[in-house]
Amino acid sequence: MNDIRILGRITSAPELKRSAKGRDYAWFTVAVPRVNNRDEADFIRCVAFDNLAAAIQQHCGKGRQVLVSGRL
Repeated sequence: MNDIRILGRITSAPELKRSAKGRDYAWFTVAVPRVNNRDEADFIRCVAFDNLAAAIQQHCGKGRQVLVSGRL
């Protein structure tokens, strides 16, 4: 399986949206600093669904450190 864990900080407030079928989802970007050079970072776009999306939108704002676990 291609499981992935990302530890970084949220770059801006998560966007909570609703799909055409009525399913909630939240888009957010996580900045992950590089191991060899702390001045550079990779920006990973993530999405969460349903109750997790609402929780992320409510509790996680810009600059909050998060650990994201999911599939790539």
